[in-house]
Amino acid sequence: MLKCLAYCEGVMEATWLATVVCVPLYLNIWGESIQSQKNYLLRSLAIILAAAWIAKFFCQIGLRSENAEAKRFRLKSLFTAPLAIPVTILALAGLLSTLLSLSPWLSFWGVWFRRDGSYTTLSCLLFFAALTTGIRSDQQVNRLITAAIVASFPISLYGVGQRFSIEPIITDASQLRVSSTFANPVFLGAYLIMVFPLTLGRVWSRWRAIRIEGKRGPRDLGQAIAYSLIASAQLLAILFTASRGPFVGLVTA
Repeated sequence: MLKCLAYCEGVMEATWLATVVCVPLYLNIWGESIQSQKNYLLRSLAIILAAAWIAKFFCQIGLRSENAEAKRFRLKSLFTAPLAIPVTILALAGLLSTLLSLSPWLSFWGVWFRRDGSYTTLSCLLFFAALTTGIRSDQQVNRLITAAIVASFPISLYGVGQRFSIEPIITDASQLRVSSTFANPVFLGAYLIMVFPLTLGRVWSRWRAIRIEGKRGPRDLGQAIAYSLIASAQLLAILFTASRGPFVGLVTA
């Protein structure tokens, strides 16, 4: 049962890491709208996450008293998280509005060009709950942050390339406001302002380690330079979106 539990936890972590990498990077101009395809991918990964979580639950039941305290602690950690109450209210409000909608079916599945109905919202909240209860070490946090930062780099470079008319995929895209793999400048900016503070934190910590702590090895210097380049690309891409909302969010972040 311990092996089963470890396997399920591994699948869960692999799923949320794949989500922060694959969903932002995904781009296919030959299907439905790009936003709807990203949401399809998000939903599919949420199903995998839910299946692994259910399997983990039954593995914990098999361990019985040995994991009883751990189960109580993890369940408690979900409801004592800082955002637990507002997120729960958000989920309930979304479900209530779906039930009272003039078209509950459409409200649940979402319109065809975005598919951002209640199903997609609940999928995001599932990831929130899994991360709240599943992350138990600094190593897991660092892996998640690293995955998000690494995935944002090609997205940012693509956006910068669009601004300078280097556009190999979406040939009819406007060069005045870049959109990268999101096909929407506002969505790109909203994504990058969430990742940019994480990258900036890595830049500060790496250069601080070199300057104050004396860590001047090739690896330390390489990481500091790499994170600085990624942060610069992110900032340029945000500026090139020319979107007021992301600008305000960037200043707040």
